[in-house]
Amino acid sequence: MEKLSSAMLFITLLAFVLSSCTKSTEEKAKELSEAKIKESLIIPDSYDLASIEVDSAFTPYDDPQFYELTIELAKDGTAIEQAKSDKEEAQSRIALWGGPYQTSYGRNEQNQAKEKYRQAKKAESDATEHARTIAEKMRVMFSKDPEFIGMKAKVSYRAKSNNGNVQMGTAKVLFDKDMTKVINIYDMDGEEYQAFIAVCNEIEKNTQK
Repeated sequence: MEKLSSAMLFITLLAFVLSSCTKSTEEKAKELSEAKIKESLIIPDSYDLASIEVDSAFTPYDDPQFYELTIELAKDGTAIEQAKSDKEEAQSRIALWGGPYQTSYGRNEQNQAKEKYRQAKKAESDATEHARTIAEKMRVMFSKDPEFIGMKAKVSYRAKSNNGNVQMGTAKVLFDKDMTKVINIYDMDGEEYQAFIAVCNEIEKNTQK
């Protein structure tokens, strides 16, 4: 009976030790995200966690490949708008330097404008075609059922800049399924991530129609 009691006590103590050594998902997220964020800070030791929200990550929205495709699509959109603007400007110059009393100088300026129009038209066509290719890849990703790919965390933190001022930052951190490493990290305050959100919002609007 004493041996049985001793064995039960040992098992209880072992279970307690093991449970106390096992870190929670949030604790792992805090440690991994802190180490990763510090890599990009000017004064790493000034890192101070403000808040963290941990959740499951699923395809397609949390997939790094989807993020990259979204950024490419946003860049294509910018390129298309720029090309359209360049075309309009070139058309105006073509009309400006035309007419029945065209001089050799005017003819040269008009020819240059025509070449710029041709280049802008090609740039618009290339960007549009590339955007279609990206959109098709994204469509394929959306056609599949959401898949669990790991964990993610929204991390808000404080850190000092190079002049010593304390600034706030927000990052989205993606972890692997076992919470052993950071797969990717995104600056949620940056222009690129804001472009990602804008494209995602447009996708949501179109899918809800």
